[in-house]
Amino acid sequence: MRAAFLYWEINQELLADNTLSLLPDFLNNAGRSRGCDDAVLAVKQAIMFGDTGKANEYSDYLIGRGYRHPDFMRVCKQYSLCEGR
Repeated sequence: MRAAFLYWEINQELLADNTLSLLPDFLNNAGRSRGCDDAVLAVKQAIMFGDTGKANEYSDYLIGRGYRHPDFMRVCKQYSLCEGR
C-alpha cells in the first residue's frame, strides 16, 4: 500500500485494477483489531480513492491515540486531515 500511495502521489493516477485487487483492503476491516500502522495505510487508501470521510475517521483515530509518526503527520497536513491539531 505504501508503494501504491507513493505511485498515486507522484503520478496522480491509481495503479491498474489488476494490481489494486492484490492489495489488502485496509478500509473495510470493521470490527477487527487494528494497529496504528494499519490505520495509517487506511488513511492513505482512503485518500487515493477519494473517501475523505474515512480518511478523517482514521486520522482522528490516530491523533486520538497520540500517534505522531512523521510520515503520517505529513500526509495528515498535506491532505488537510489534521487542521487545528
